[in-house]
Amino acid sequence: MSPGALHTFDSRVLQGRTAVVTGASRGIGLAIAALCVEAGASRLAALSRTHTPELQALQQQAAGVGCDCRFIAVDLADEASVRKAAREILSWCDRVDIVVNNAGAARLAPLLEQSTDDWDETLRVNLRAPFLLTRELVRDGMIPHGHGGKVVHISSVAAYGGVPDHAAYCASKAALHSLTRTMAVEWGRHRIHCNAVCPTIVMTDMGRRVWGDPAKHQPVLQRIPLQRFASVEEIAHVVLFLLTPASDMLTGNVLTPDGGLTAGL
Repeated sequence: MSPGALHTFDSRVLQGRTAVVTGASRGIGLAIAALCVEAGASRLAALSRTHTPELQALQQQAAGVGCDCRFIAVDLADEASVRKAAREILSWCDRVDIVVNNAGAARLAPLLEQSTDDWDETLRVNLRAPFLLTRELVRDGMIPHGHGGKVVHISSVAAYGGVPDHAAYCASKAALHSLTRTMAVEWGRHRIHCNAVCPTIVMTDMGRRVWGDPAKHQPVLQRIPLQRFASVEEIAHVVLFLLTPASDMLTGNVLTPDGGLTAGL
């Protein structure tokens, strides 16, 4: 099977659900948002700093199948902006069923040269924003309704080891795994499932910026048993699985679609 040639699924599996996806304007986030629409979500809050033509096209597609897809502008590095986005979501639809924290930041530098500002911004986007946004939506949009919910954080195999120039990124993703497990333990009694997805390199805009040079990515590629990187569609389908009833016994887990990379660590 070639990347992107994925199995079909029940087109109504998310029927009636309200989903929130961050970083939804491009890359993995856009693919996740598109799958939520395909899978029958009734409402989709697409969070991003920018409203891209691709997201505008998705909104038009969503309208055609009866999904209310709204763009919500947010700066995830800014606490006030995150809280404002949460309030906007909850004023639009008081019930939230799905939260996918996909947006990420990578401010790369050797440890001896890493600025405090870049370190702080990376952790604000990659760790604090998922905590703040999810807490607000779970507390006021999931628990009061008693129907449970699904939370998925997009992490990275960088969480499993040290990567040169990636200290803040690695630290934020490793901490995100701990946050995922704590959310699962605390919220399980509310039937809220919290999991993380931990891909290998995906050649999104950010992936190409960091890993596009063959001299840089080739050594990583050689360590992947499947000898290729992941596509955005493959990661999105792993997320979709975690959003459906098929994954109802999974919580506090980290799924690692990495082509076998971490098997050899």
